[in-house]
Amino acid sequence: MKIMKFMFFLTVLLCMVASGEGLSCQLGGNAACSVSCWIQGRHYGGYCNSRGVCICNR
Repeated sequence: MKIMKFMFFLTVLLCMVASGEGLSCQLGGNAACSVSCWIQGRHYGGYCNSRGVCICNR
């Protein structure tokens, strides 16, 4: 359980440091993209497309 919390914290930290949507995909994949979308106020998460660009759900 501690590992999961640490990984979530690390993902959030990476998203905050790299707020660019493309960087979140490169650094943390779908999880980082989803958190990045939440931080931007889009509360439905997101995913990385085939080009590595974060797509926030509406």
